[in-house]
Amino acid sequence: MKPTATEPYILTWIICISGFTQHVGEPTGIHKLWLKLRHNFTNATTQTELWTWNSRWWELAEAIKISRDGVPPRVLICAYSWGAGWGFVRLARELRKRGIVVLGAVLADPVYRSRWLSFAWRSLIGSPVVSIPDNVRTVRWLRQRNNYPRGHDLVAQNERLTRIEAAVELVGVTHENIDDSDEFHSLAMTMVEELV
Repeated sequence: MKPTATEPYILTWIICISGFTQHVGEPTGIHKLWLKLRHNFTNATTQTELWTWNSRWWELAEAIKISRDGVPPRVLICAYSWGAGWGFVRLARELRKRGIVVLGAVLADPVYRSRWLSFAWRSLIGSPVVSIPDNVRTVRWLRQRNNYPRGHDLVAQNERLTRIEAAVELVGVTHENIDDSDEFHSLAMTMVEELV
């Protein structure tokens, strides 16, 4: 069913997800990116959202599902740190349960997070990988190696369905400020322009 002026639907969802120590009401890099995306892309059929890394992802996935009324939604996600290594992954899984594809994701220094508190220390080492669900189509990402935590490697659950582009290695930034980098914001804006 194609939406009409009397039947408003949200066709495109742009979701920004903050990192571990960030809150929605702070002027962080992910908050600034969210404002840019809202300014440039939000309209009657496009929703731009800002969520924290540990949100209740099933609620957002359900909102996306019921807001489409049979029209396949276009979902794009921009995330940082645990927002990428935990929040993005959890949201993508919830969307997959509802038959929804994530067209693209832009991740800044994605950090693995164990679901077990006793293994939280694994965020600080380089061996874990972030597993990208098979309903995600394209992932672009940036990482830094100047301090810890630092972005972990990404692995597609299904390489035929998910394309993970080579990481952009940033020099001169730390984990704390990579989400405020021009490179991250530019990569996100470019992907949204291509897919919206």
